[in-house]
Amino acid sequence: MKRFFVGLVMALFFAGDVLSAVKVVDKTPAADKTLADKVLVTVNGEPIFVSELDKSLEKFKKIKSQLSPDQLRDLIKKQLIMDVVLKQEATKQKIRATDRETKDKINEMKKRYKQSELKKNNTTLSDPEKKIADKIIITKFMQRLRDTADSETKKPSEIEAKSFYDEMVTKMKGGKTNLPKEEETLAEGIAKEFKERVELIGIFISCPKGASKAKEKEAQDKIAAVKKELKNKKPEEFDDVAVSKSGNEDIGLFAGSFVEEELLSAAMRKIVFSKNVGDYTKEPIRVDDGYYFLRVQEKTAKRNITFAKVKNLIIESLHAVRVAKKCNEFIDELISKANIKE
Repeated sequence: MKRFFVGLVMALFFAGDVLSAVKVVDKTPAADKTLADKVLVTVNGEPIFVSELDKSLEKFKKIKSQLSPDQLRDLIKKQLIMDVVLKQEATKQKIRATDRETKDKINEMKKRYKQSELKKNNTTLSDPEKKIADKIIITKFMQRLRDTADSETKKPSEIEAKSFYDEMVTKMKGGKTNLPKEEETLAEGIAKEFKERVELIGIFISCPKGASKAKEKEAQDKIAAVKKELKNKKPEEFDDVAVSKSGNEDIGLFAGSFVEEELLSAAMRKIVFSKNVGDYTKEPIRVDDGYYFLRVQEKTAKRNITFAKVKNLIIESLHAVRVAKKCNEFIDELISKANIKE
């Protein structure tokens, strides 16, 4: 569990708050329209091209995201800017990627991905070796930055851990905390590990509320077909039916890891948490976007969180949060000093 939270907080800060710090300033004169069409932005004189943004956007096209296209574009643009700033700082610190490291990375990519998978994700191994070397340099720089921040950051004391624990309990009871935003997020993550959870597999039939009569009838016909197929099946055969139905455009496989109570709709929550492991719903559950047949694969009972149980986890996780924050502050400063023009 400790490793999970350390990874969680590092990912949270390096992929989240850092991006929000990027500011684009000072428009360049639009004297050369051809150049303006090709260059997205310059960072300390180094250009980032529109094609780089388009290539990154292409990778996300098939991924369902809560971000609008404009928000996603802006996020990727900030990431590209941050990568250039980090690479430039790494170069100043004389961090290098050897030919051997670059070739090893290319070979690793070849082993990990089949050419068909690379093509599907709009990724190639034909990019200049310099791009791969740049990624290695950034990785080395980030590791050096984390190591430095780790050595300069004092581990939280048991008293600090107990104070954090008390705030976490307050939050779990619905109260307000005095925790900084990043530590409040950590408190939520730890608390989730102790909540009652279920692992579900299900069959989803698309039919948003307010759909036309024709669409609703079509959904009911599909529901009838699913019920008929489930009728003579044993509970453990529910999974086979779910998988067999998942190829239909409007009937999807709903499966995954543990689901916390608050992530389910009220209708789902009431039914699912009353079921025993192995049971499934004989009638579909109506929600805003359609209907679900659900089977409970596994349940984890709610556990009492005592300070003794989570003391070490809190200390390690708080330390990781503070290390990440220190790294972010350094990166924020680099970006704020950069000459960024578009």
